[in-house]
Amino acid sequence: MTVLAVIPARGGSKGVPAKNLAQVGGIPLVVRAVRACRAARKVTDVVVSTDDAAIADAARAAGAEVVLRPAAIAGDTATSEAAVLHAMDAYGAMRGAAHRTEVVLLVQCTSPFITPGDLDGVVSAVTESGADSALTVAPTHGFIWRSESDGFGVNHDKSNRPRRQDRPQEFL
Repeated sequence: MTVLAVIPARGGSKGVPAKNLAQVGGIPLVVRAVRACRAARKVTDVVVSTDDAAIADAARAAGAEVVLRPAAIAGDTATSEAAVLHAMDAYGAMRGAAHRTEVVLLVQCTSPFITPGDLDGVVSAVTESGADSALTVAPTHGFIWRSESDGFGVNHDKSNRPRRQDRPQEFL
């Protein structure tokens, strides 16, 4: 079974310039993502979709294949889905007509602590448990606020402030 991990990593981030090459623990985010995918037992192929030469070099050095993303899907309004679909098509073309991918993972560089076990769990949810899609989450106890008018709490009531351990579990 072919399980393709696609890591979208464009170079033009405005919010955090060069974020996919930013280091966490001395390791660039794109490299962390590639390493997690390569270490996952159930991931067979890893491809990074990028428009940036430095990201492509880092991804290749970490052991990923690279698909160069066209400018039309590499700008500020580009979606991860467009990058994944393009990468799937391009990677399929690289592998030839007989190549078939059964499971596709979207792995974000901006989730630097994803583990190989997390990735294998997602693959298992699809291949063994019958899920049509799966995702990884992290527990959170953070309060969320919106700034409309005077601002308000989205997931809490200021008149009822239970302790963290007494609040319902939420996930990010």
